[in-house]
Amino acid sequence: LALLASARANEVEGSLLLGSVQGYMEQATKKVQDALTSMQKSEVAVRARDWMDGGFTSLKGYWSRL
Repeated sequence: LALLASARANEVEGSLLLGSVQGYMEQATKKVQDALTSMQKSEVAVRARDWMDGGFTSLKGYWSRL
């Protein structure tokens, strides 16, 4: 009976540890996804600004030639 109780306790501890690790991994995955999304948005914003700056520079050059 003691062996059975001990095995059951180890099983419960293993389940708690597994649940803990799974929770940690879910949080880590979410943080990484959020960081990547933020970085991608930032890259998009930088590209958009560069495109706009390039467009305005080109437009200024066009008007200055006229």
